[in-house]
Amino acid sequence: MLALRSSATQPLSVKKVKKFYFTHLPTLDLEQQVFFAWMLFIWNGDSEAFDHLQRLKPQLTEKTWLNLFKRLEAQSASGSYGKGKSVAIQSKYLARHPGLLAKSWQLIYILRLQSIFKIDGCDELMRYHSRAAFAYTYERLLQDPEAIAMLPGAALGYLYLTERFIFKTPVSIIDITELLHKCLPFYDLKNDMHLKLLSYLQTHFIIDESLFFTRALPASKQKAYESLIEEAEALLIKHYFAFGLDNKYEFLACSQFVGHSSLLKPIINSEAARSVVHGAGYTADTLNCNPNKHLANANNMAHSMAFYVLYKSKRLPQRKPFA
Repeated sequence: MLALRSSATQPLSVKKVKKFYFTHLPTLDLEQQVFFAWMLFIWNGDSEAFDHLQRLKPQLTEKTWLNLFKRLEAQSASGSYGKGKSVAIQSKYLARHPGLLAKSWQLIYILRLQSIFKIDGCDELMRYHSRAAFAYTYERLLQDPEAIAMLPGAALGYLYLTERFIFKTPVSIIDITELLHKCLPFYDLKNDMHLKLLSYLQTHFIIDESLFFTRALPASKQKAYESLIEEAEALLIKHYFAFGLDNKYEFLACSQFVGHSSLLKPIINSEAARSVVHGAGYTADTLNCNPNKHLANANNMAHSMAFYVLYKSKRLPQRKPFA
């Protein structure tokens, strides 16, 4: 088993992370503010997170649906997807599926507005694009496992959210075992960035099937997800220092969601405790080979620290799925 040498560094408490981020959220990019607060609210109904989301409501909803959808298209075209070395890998796959990123963002906002404010924008989005446009991208993407492998967040998010909001499918038809098997040949496991993307693929099956933790995983797929999280754990163990803390925190949150007690939790806790940025409420990759460690700041680490809070917090019983 992996081991990190003991350290006198105190673990970063959830209370300190939340105090730091809720103090500094207004200074962060809008997307980082929304993601951090949304995840905490969905996970256990955090009241402070909900209050912050309420303050952001005018920016989240815009004056019209048209304004919102166009803003998200502009955001997707700005090159804001990914950071560091992943951008070079992923850009050609985004070019292969034009409109994928914009539609993914739009679907995520439909989910956010419904899960936070109970605002239903499905019909508006269908009028903006058409069902046929979503179906076209959906079918092309399912036939391109290489793109799914290299764009795990955007691709799986698009597939599952299209099924839920456009096709109105109550339980996804995606066979996770089959799709994972199709994606695996496109990863070079000697490439650290490919390892990260594979880990994100594994966790995003859970995140996206659950619609970002807003609904329970289907009982019929529970065994498949238990196997998946065990595979994800084995990958992290075998290549532990190739992964940044973002992958590790996301894995532990997904482990809790699936009901898996990970052997890696004390190891990751130890690394996290020794990676706290002095005077801040976030951690930075200093003990692993993450090539993006130079990007660590409060804004860029909001995603990581949201999952940090999640895995260290008790999740409330699952709410009823959306009607």
